[in-house]
Amino acid sequence: MDHNGRALIWFRDDLRISDHPALTAAIARGQPVTALYVLNTIGGARAPGGAFRWKLHGALHSLQAALATLNIPLVLQQGDAAETLESLVQTLQVDAVFWSRRYAPDAVAQDKAIMARLKSLGTTVESFNSKLLAEPWTCLLYTSDAADE
Repeated sequence: MDHNGRALIWFRDDLRISDHPALTAAIARGQPVTALYVLNTIGGARAPGGAFRWKLHGALHSLQAALATLNIPLVLQQGDAAETLESLVQTLQVDAVFWSRRYAPDAVAQDKAIMARLKSLGTTVESFNSKLLAEPWTCLLYTSDAADE
């Protein structure tokens, strides 16, 4: 571990500090931690409506206040998440990035591409389950045929 580096926690849909495995892992490194939220406006993302922006503003304000109690600054950005992450990793000398997994196919593909891009820079990248009781790939699919056996 590079004690001169910094850990970065990337917040997306999970704007909380309690019961947050990615945040816990970032803090456990014993390095300064910076938090990031990126409002994605690239790649065909639909512009959020007024109600969404109002709710997001309140949630980010609450997150920022909660993170402040942990001495973790929150960086707010707008644009392409991959480019923003890469820029912050280089600017802030980040050596580890953490986030919560998403499960929609397009989100999984985006996260894999971002992970590969950051790892190519020599950055440690870890993702965590923070939403589900069990990962989808650990569950067996129930079929009526199985009940007949």
